[in-house]
Amino acid sequence: MAEADPGMRQKEEDEHKVRMFSEFLHNNRDAWEKRIDRELANDRFRIPLELSELSQIEPGLESKLLQDPVKYLLPFEEALLNFLGETDDKAVKKLKQPLKLDVTGSFGRNHVTPRGVNASTIGKLMCVEGIVTKCGVVTPSLVQSMHVHKDEDDGHITSRDHRDGTSLISGASGGGGFPAFDGEGKALMMDV
Repeated sequence: MAEADPGMRQKEEDEHKVRMFSEFLHNNRDAWEKRIDRELANDRFRIPLELSELSQIEPGLESKLLQDPVKYLLPFEEALLNFLGETDDKAVKKLKQPLKLDVTGSFGRNHVTPRGVNASTIGKLMCVEGIVTKCGVVTPSLVQSMHVHKDEDDGHITSRDHRDGTSLISGASGGGGFPAFDGEGKALMMDV
């Protein structure tokens, strides 16, 4: 019997996590409705989540989240948006930006000072606490580019996401530069 496609397996795992988080939100419906409404009423889009609450979903989930946040934060945020859509559809339409989680609680060894951040902390959920005494200019990173047909004004737009190792997306890779041609072989130029 052939093994399942890794992309399909990843999709199934993500869907399972979304269902797991959705079930948690619905089991604590009143508390989460109040929490979301309070934050949205104050024009805040970061919904607080205490790490200790995750043990209600699955024992040891808080340490899994700290070690591999990409696998858990994105499905939880998707479940949160779905939950809001089911409870208050108008609020979803009024959102100016996506809902995010504001993770608080005991981070244990993942709570460090700026000097404690090193290569072993890359990819983990960290709480960095300290005072910035010096700050330098950082080259801004291109997140998304839009491209139109070079010789035609037909309204066709192609977008390309540009990701690097700091993107909060699993399997993030550079993906190359700007596209020169679209799927039909027509020349593209960057829309400024």
